Amino acid sequence: MICEIKKNHLPGEYLAISNIKRIYDDDCIRIEFCLENGLQTEILWYSIDKEYEKYICDDRCDAAIATLIQAAMRYGYKVICSDYPISEKLYYNLQYHVIPQLYLAGTKRTSDIKILAPVTKECFHGELVATGMSRGVDSFASMYEYCNNFELDDYRVNTFTYFNVGAHHGTDVIMGRGSESKEELFRNQLDGTKEFCKKYNYPLITVESNIAWILAFSGMFTVQKFDQSHTLRNLGVVILLQKGISKYYYSSTYNLNEFKVDLKKDMAYYEKWLIPHLATGSVEFYQANQNWRRIDKIQKLLDFEPCHDYLQVCLIQTGNCGQCLKCRRTLMELDAFGDDALEKFKNSFDIETYKRDFRKKWFGDIMELKEADDSEAHYFEETFLCAIENHPEILGNLIKEKREGIQEVQIKKKTILKKYPSKAAESVGTAKKDDKYKYLGEWSPWIALEGNGGEPIFVYKKYVEYI
Repeated sequence: MICEIKKNHLPGEYLAISNIKRIYDDDCIRIEFCLENGLQTEILWYSIDKEYEKYICDDRCDAAIATLIQAAMRYGYKVICSDYPISEKLYYNLQYHVIPQLYLAGTKRTSDIKILAPVTKECFHGELVATGMSRGVDSFASMYEYCNNFELDDYRVNTFTYFNVGAHHGTDVIMGRGSESKEELFRNQLDGTKEFCKKYNYPLITVESNIAWILAFSGMFTVQKFDQSHTLRNLGVVILLQKGISKYYYSSTYNLNEFKVDLKKDMAYYEKWLIPHLATGSVEFYQANQNWRRIDKIQKLLDFEPCHDYLQVCLIQTGNCGQCLKCRRTLMELDAFGDDALEKFKNSFDIETYKRDFRKKWFGDIMELKEADDSEAHYFEETFLCAIENHPEILGNLIKEKREGIQEVQIKKKTILKKYPSKAAESVGTAKKDDKYKYLGEWSPWIALEGNGGEPIFVYKKYVEYI
């Protein structure tokens, strides 16, 4: 088949998986997929502990095609092909569901790619029900939900996984580059995960790969950042292990009310639709954490003892630096529930340094953080409302300033009034154009008005004019 593809397509029009090799190396097995496009040849590899050899499925091209399908479409390949078979259900899901929808969401270069490979109906019946365990909030939320006493025996997690597919980049927008290399960060954080799994008696399947390099630096694809491809990177590894894993949970970030498809943005926005369509007939994929928001996950972990001493969220180092984007976000989320919540995680964070050096500043900046036009804003919106309910003193007065000489404001257009200065806050009524209200002050970009009972209510500044 590949020979025919080469005859009928120009170099750069096809992506071929021309060979799959299994190489034994010390305590690991290395699976290599040879990728070629007529212009260059690269090796996509995965390294797996030998004890899990019986779970490896390297007699078909499932893992490589599932992992690379979106990247191949973005690059503009017309065909992705292999002489190795593809599972029938995966072929059906990708060719008739995933590809057509991603094609609609792509740019002019995005291709309506065709999968050309023999199809196999053979399925496996593994006994593992697994989820990732990076020791982050999502991992522990999935453990909380599906381990121990989950009501359905066949859906209860019995195995954890830990994959090196690009998450351990060691960089942060606040702190810059950490002191540990990508490899050191993975290894050192892995040690903590191994310790945790041993303590709580869960097997841990560890897999390393060069998929991050293949997607970003090989030149065979339009550069794929981690957030643009993390779902496929991770679940592609699970598909490689489909002889053992029958069910796999992947923690959700966004719910369907936030659904959007943009191949240049975070795949998490559309993974609730995507993930079930990666099923092969041997392994099924599910979104964990139901409709929980980030703050809901934090709340559930407050009394979930396994995570208290092992929470690892830092982007730049082993252990939590307490200052990077994810450390800041997590500390503020915990603090929104009060000092008692913070204290439970004293072995995961330097709580005293946070209280002394960062608490006041970060919560002083929370309005700017939650109103920003970026992917982090909704987390701070949740934190803000949680703090109002559980730890209001940390926010201080919701009216931070008052303009001199202003007594009233007039509404410029019909708008919703809010109980608190938050777009997600409870609505307390509607203001009509030209309505006038007593001006109480503001916390930009929100204006505080006097409600009917004398209490402050809030409206976006852009909807009022000072009079």
